[in-house]
Amino acid sequence: MSKKYSGVIFDFNGTLFWDTDKQTSAWIAMAEKLRGYPVSDHEMATFVLGRPNKVTMSYLAGKQLSDEEGEALSQEKEVIYRDLCRKDAENVKLAPGAIDLLDYLVENRIACTIATGSEINNVNFYFEVFHLEKWFDFDKVVYDDGLLPGKPFPEIYLKSAQNLRLSPEQCIVFEDADAGIEAARRANIGQIIAIGPQEAHSRLRQLEGVDMVIGEFTDFAKKSFLAAR
Repeated sequence: MSKKYSGVIFDFNGTLFWDTDKQTSAWIAMAEKLRGYPVSDHEMATFVLGRPNKVTMSYLAGKQLSDEEGEALSQEKEVIYRDLCRKDAENVKLAPGAIDLLDYLVENRIACTIATGSEINNVNFYFEVFHLEKWFDFDKVVYDDGLLPGKPFPEIYLKSAQNLRLSPEQCIVFEDADAGIEAARRANIGQIIAIGPQEAHSRLRQLEGVDMVIGEFTDFAKKSFLAAR
């Protein structure tokens, strides 16, 4: 009999919201500003997506930036990113199958939250645009507040499980980024499900800790959850 899980933790960017194109465009703009040339696909997967903005800014600058410099550049990047989202409003929607899964979790009283490397302005933006309050308690969302080390460190997922009053082993995590998958693995999450396009599946399957790879949420069997009583 397969193991059942009592809680779900979602990464957001690239997972619940497929925004990699917009994130990539914003990071390219920042890379060209900081070093004169864009980020490669390898850099995006390995050094950018899923990691704290300030860490990536120092990487792109080729030196350790001060907290103030990193924060200012981070805010600049996110303004670019949100502007791209607003300009493409018709495609700003939750990933295929996400709403059905989220409705199922709420209807069956299965605890869920978000663990994102995004900062507060973006989190507020997502709650406004996607009406996330229908499924998530804002106070239980874990985001980049500058107090926790970012992914691939495990703290973001440890705190998320704690916010759900569950052990990490009782939780499923949905992630798309290498750094996030590593963070979930280090947190001893019960099941790690990688989500991504078909062309990424082979690479995702090779990452340590990944239990399953899916293309979209409709590929996931809800029988994995233990409904609350």
